[in-house]
Amino acid sequence: EMLMGSYIDAAYEGTLVYFKDEHPEIFLKSGELKADFVKAKEAYDRTQQDKLFKLYMSGEKQVIMTAELFGAQWKIKMDSYHSDKCIADLKYIKDIHERFWIKDLGYFVNFIENWGYDFQLAIYQLVVEKNTGYKLPGYIAAVDKKKTPEIEVIQIEQEELDRALIGIENNVQRILSLKQGLLEPDRCNKC
Repeated sequence: EMLMGSYIDAAYEGTLVYFKDEHPEIFLKSGELKADFVKAKEAYDRTQQDKLFKLYMSGEKQVIMTAELFGAQWKIKMDSYHSDKCIADLKYIKDIHERFWIKDLGYFVNFIENWGYDFQLAIYQLVVEKNTGYKLPGYIAAVDKKKTPEIEVIQIEQEELDRALIGIENNVQRILSLKQGLLEPDRCNKC
C-alpha cells in the first residue's frame, strides 16, 4: 500500500526512474507495471490534468526540518513546501469521500481525521514556524484509488491545527515516558 504512494511521490519528485530501479518488485516478469502501480500511475496522471492540484504540489519537494516541540525532537519531511505561502502534503487514499465511525467519539470522521493527517500538518506548521518565523497554512492534496481517480486540495483550518497541537502536547510526556521505560503501555486487549 505505502509503496504505491511512494510511486506517486517519486513521480512528483522527478525520481521515478530511480524508484523503479530500487523496486523491481513493482514489475511483472514481462516488464510491465503490476496492476496496482498502473492504477497509481493513472492517479498521478489525473493529478497532472488539474492546474490547481499541480500548483499546490509545485513547491520544494521533500524539505526536511527539525525542531524541539513539547520537550521532544521532531523531524518533518514535507511533500511540497512553498516557503512563503503554504505546506501541501500528498495523500494517495482509498476514497476521498469515505467516512470512518469512531466508536469512542460516537460519530463519523473524514479520512484526514481518521488517519491523523491534521496532527501531521499541525506538527509541520509548528516546525516550519520555529525554523522560519512564518506560520503557513496546511493543505492535503488527495488523490484516490477509485476507477476514475478523484482529486481534491483540502485546507486544514487553523482551528483544527490548533486543536490537534493541544492533543499532541497533552500526550507527548506520556509517549516520552513510555519510550524511556518509565511507564508500562496500556493494552488494548483487542489485538
